[in-house]
Amino acid sequence: MEIQKEKEGGRILLHVIGELSMETAGTLASQLLSELEAEKEIVVDFSRLVECDYVGLQLLISARCTAEKIGAGLKITAMSDPIRKQFDRLGFQTEN
Repeated sequence: MEIQKEKEGGRILLHVIGELSMETAGTLASQLLSELEAEKEIVVDFSRLVECDYVGLQLLISARCTAEKIGAGLKITAMSDPIRKQFDRLGFQTEN
């Protein structure tokens, strides 16, 4: 998995490329925690995410809880329909 970061206005955009799985979740977890501590709005772009397993979903649930506790925003955007359906069922706010 690769993560590309860019600043867009007052928010951070993280582009996640590849697979979000047990093997790669730690990398995204570290990046998200670091960004959530520094910024109030994080957008995670999944347009090039090809797979997300249960560990990846757990990571994002945890990150969402952390964001809510500290008053930060965490949005997931640009995901494929199958991945979007998984996230919608879990109550994630997604954008097209």
